[in-house]
Amino acid sequence: MSLEIKKLNEDSGKAATNPPHDFIKWNQNEILPLNVEELCRLKRELAWTLGVKRAAALITRWGYSCGQSDGLALIALKKEPPSEEALSYSTPRSLEAEAYIYLNDNAAPAPQCHHLAGYLTGFFSARFGEPILFEEEKCRAQGYKSCQFSGHKFSSHENPVNDLAALFKEDNLGRELEEALDQLKQTKDRYQNLFEYSNVPIFIVDPDSGAFLNMNMAASELSGYTKQELLGMNVFDLCRAEFHSKIAEAVKKLVGEGRVEDQEIKIQKKDSTVRHISQSSKILSYGGRQVIQAALRDITDLKISEQKEKELQEKLIKSDRLSSIGRLAANVAHELKNPLGAIKNALYYIKTSLANSPVLEVDPHLKEILKLAEGEVDTSVTIIGELLDFSRVVTLSPRKTQINEIVRQLPKILLVPDNLRIELDLDQNLPIAFVDPDRMKQVFCNLANNGMQSMPHGGVLKIITTLEVASIGKEEKEESFINVEFEDSGVGIDPDFLTKIFEPLFTTKAQGTGLGLAICNNIVEKAGGKISVVSQKGKGSRFTVRIPMDFNQNKEEK
Repeated sequence: MSLEIKKLNEDSGKAATNPPHDFIKWNQNEILPLNVEELCRLKRELAWTLGVKRAAALITRWGYSCGQSDGLALIALKKEPPSEEALSYSTPRSLEAEAYIYLNDNAAPAPQCHHLAGYLTGFFSARFGEPILFEEEKCRAQGYKSCQFSGHKFSSHENPVNDLAALFKEDNLGRELEEALDQLKQTKDRYQNLFEYSNVPIFIVDPDSGAFLNMNMAASELSGYTKQELLGMNVFDLCRAEFHSKIAEAVKKLVGEGRVEDQEIKIQKKDSTVRHISQSSKILSYGGRQVIQAALRDITDLKISEQKEKELQEKLIKSDRLSSIGRLAANVAHELKNPLGAIKNALYYIKTSLANSPVLEVDPHLKEILKLAEGEVDTSVTIIGELLDFSRVVTLSPRKTQINEIVRQLPKILLVPDNLRIELDLDQNLPIAFVDPDRMKQVFCNLANNGMQSMPHGGVLKIITTLEVASIGKEEKEESFINVEFEDSGVGIDPDFLTKIFEPLFTTKAQGTGLGLAICNNIVEKAGGKISVVSQKGKGSRFTVRIPMDFNQNKEEK
């Protein structure tokens, strides 16, 4: 009898003709109870563990065992051995071919249906009582329309395929399966450990919803959430709102390119602290589905260091600039000091000589001109004094001082116009500070005068003192600060000028030198403090002097 297994009908799964012994009634899903994605994963894991060649051999032996069992189950049927050596079988529905096509765009270099070839070998060898070896001659994975197999008696094979024939003679399938399972378990444990105990935070993310599918312990530690909490969250719950659109764009790019490198975002931990993160993401297959694997790196400390380095660089540039301006100011002041002294002496001599002279009676404007000249000389001397103050290195003589006492003296030592008043709001529990009282008085007088000059039509200058306790540094050590606020209801400062008002020689006043605030800023910074300003055009300004209570004391003790 000539045996020819005809092509399967794709809809019914039944043979187009009636092959002997109803062989073709089996459904391939019963022989290979996997879907395409599961088969892909199985083949990939076997190839990683055993190598491609041995993995293919093991899958073939698995198919042989299944086919042999099914053939023996039909042994009770009438045995009709084939009268010809050639047996053929074709099908367009091989899961193994579909698995290769699913994973690869290119045509396979060789047939891929190892399990089905093994199954046919086992089935017909058992059914007909003699070893019949099936080989795949054409495969859909190679670009053919169907997978075609031919069967031959073992004895008819020549030497080149004896290795393949020997594969079915070895009675070691059980041992190989046990070894393969053991190696698969070791491989799974090894990669699971690499994933779970890696120092790199790793998230597995659903690309469609952004939901977290899995994560390692480092990811949990970074976020502050437990693994169970994270499994109920998505990337948008963890990332700051301003980065949501950036994340969405990254996902689109991932789908198109498969990988995104070094994307910087911010995440908010469970305790509400914010961390700067650099992440690299790629698309991979996980549990038979496409997912995003995101590897994160906490760069918060690096960002803080970069910011500190930037601030230090800016301070160095500013210091160098101020030093140059200071040297110029000192030279100008010294050059003008003597001529101004001579002019002042000359004016005094003229004024004295004309005291009883009728000239003043003849020219009444002469007296006013002399007074004006004296006033301008005094103004010039004041400016020179400020230039010299600015050019000198700031030195402090700190001692125990009650800041409230300095503030209480201000209304007495300042020239307050009739249309202005000063209101004091002082913290009566303000502790003693360790500062230079003379320098602080200089700063407070300058700021108070500026506030009053900004209210030409009258108003109120409020001076407020408060105690602030803040946590400093990683150790969150508590440090106390005294805040002194000068709040006016004047014309305010143009927003474009706010960043420049502490620069030397910058002024918005018609007769200002632009050195008062610069000098104040130098003094406060030398004491470890800071001056800040908030202003609204037409509604007034608020200058705040923030001074550490014991900055210089701690410095001396060290």
